[in-house]
Amino acid sequence: MLEDNNYKQVLKEQFFKGEDKLFTKKAKFISYTCKDTTAILSSIASKKGFSEIRQRYKVTMFLSKILLKSQFNWVLYAFYRNDILYIATANHIGQSELNMQKLNIISYCKKSRDYANILKVNIFRDEKKVVKEKEKIVQRYDERSHGIFENNLTNPKLYNIAQRIKEKIYIINK
Repeated sequence: MLEDNNYKQVLKEQFFKGEDKLFTKKAKFISYTCKDTTAILSSIASKKGFSEIRQRYKVTMFLSKILLKSQFNWVLYAFYRNDILYIATANHIGQSELNMQKLNIISYCKKSRDYANILKVNIFRDEKKVVKEKEKIVQRYDERSHGIFENNLTNPKLYNIAQRIKEKIYIINK
């Protein structure tokens, strides 16, 4: 029994011999043939598409902090380009609500380090995006059955379920 424990201990030591422990103070070996995580993420972040996403996210977070929640719900997306803040809304109600807040938005932007040189705020409707969302909604069709069918089930539990379905169909058609 004692020899088995020693044998297991020796196997463990040999198995973990070449691996670095999690909390050692030794510098880990870094292979210079491939990029590290920071280099990969920074190269991805410097791509045009991803940097635009980051900028839009930054503007959206800024607007979420300065607008009321009810006002922010009207915002579809926003971006900042050439010292102009563009805000897209879903419909004319959101557009008019945010148009009333233009001066407040500009005053908050001037206080911010990132948007201090803002010239104006443009608020516009983007109805194309809303149309795409409406297409996703499944249409509800009128019930074509009248709830008139025979219930020949012998199981009382199933019989009651079928009767409730019959009654609901009958109520819908009234």
